[in-house]
Amino acid sequence: MADSILKSVYDNQDEVPQQYADLFEERGGKFCFKRIEGLATQADVERLQRSVKAERDAHGVTKQSLQLVCGDQKPEEVRSILDQVPELQAKVSAGGNKLDDKKIEDLLHARLQQKVAPLERENAKLVAQLAERDAQLQSFAHEKAIRTIHDSVRTVVRGGPEGKGPKIVDSAEEDVLSLAERHFEIVDGRLQTKEGTPVPAGLDVPAWFQEISSKKPHWFGPTQGSGATGGKGFGGFANNPFTNESWNMTEQAKIVRTDPAKAEQMAKAAGTRVGGARPAPRGK
Repeated sequence: MADSILKSVYDNQDEVPQQYADLFEERGGKFCFKRIEGLATQADVERLQRSVKAERDAHGVTKQSLQLVCGDQKPEEVRSILDQVPELQAKVSAGGNKLDDKKIEDLLHARLQQKVAPLERENAKLVAQLAERDAQLQSFAHEKAIRTIHDSVRTVVRGGPEGKGPKIVDSAEEDVLSLAERHFEIVDGRLQTKEGTPVPAGLDVPAWFQEISSKKPHWFGPTQGSGATGGKGFGGFANNPFTNESWNMTEQAKIVRTDPAKAEQMAKAAGTRVGGARPAPRGK
């Protein structure tokens, strides 16, 4: 196994080379190489391949259409001939006789159109290219913003930079990321919650997670999300005296005296407020 080529996906854990086991994680019933920031996934490659194929197919259809219209002539040669049609029609309608003022005006207009038409086509082409370029830039900016949101949120929900904070269960990660996409925006290079969401605007990722996690006990599984008070506890506070399970008004008063801001945070994480009523048990 050590001499074999390392794959990006294995059907089961036994196939993963032992020395690389830490580099793989289970996704969708298979063991896949862990996501690395900046490294394209197989899904990215497949999406690019589909885009290239669609572009080639469209080019083939356009080429066949031009072949039917132009034959062996270049498109610009055919277009030049078509631009002369109005002038030729005006001459034919004159029947070789002297042109009157109306026919002269029509002839001048036809000649002017002959000169202007190529410029208008070129301008339309440039406008279309600019619109396509703008759409691509917007798409790239959106994908970059989503990637930034995902990377920042994953760090927090997996226990923070040092891995010592509250962690969600693996099955909840997609739900968290989807919610974060709707709640966050990038303002002046800073990731923050936006207006019009269920949480206050302007929160960074850790503050957002603390705010929203009190309403999502299922993110933490049965141990952290259903009344556990050991370890970091629900909301990131050990033995939070504001929770139903650890309710202790004496401890609450101590925290209020020493650190009022922290007391407010702990109360909110528990689902109540300083001086408020005892909250309902988690999961009820």
